[in-house]
Amino acid sequence: GVARLRFGFAATPAACDPTEADILKSLEDAGLERSSSLAGLFLATNSQNEFEVERLASQVLSRFGLPLRRLQDAVLAEDLAPEHRPVVELLIAARADAFVGNAISTFSMNVLMERDVRGQLRNSMSFCGLGP
Repeated sequence: GVARLRFGFAATPAACDPTEADILKSLEDAGLERSSSLAGLFLATNSQNEFEVERLASQVLSRFGLPLRRLQDAVLAEDLAPEHRPVVELLIAARADAFVGNAISTFSMNVLMERDVRGQLRNSMSFCGLGP
């Protein structure tokens, strides 16, 4: 339908509003289980649900052995104005070894464009609900 015309793929619930299981599956598809060189996983989110974020952090630690890190937890970020935080998060995500995003998200598309400009490989990116 219209979503396929607009986005080039079917806008499934997993692509629009991924569940915790969808996110974990996308991390697996991105090869997170095979990566031993990572020190952590950075999460850029606009979710206000701390319980949801803490539950995801627990799952990432138990399944992949990686701590979940967020900008708001960094000491240097304390002095950042709230309106600057999304830009800093975007730049961190754009420079990451790998990126898993939401294909419907403007934020994720901006990360994709920044990664393209930086010459990073497209196979270092994955999107929830779109498969490996």
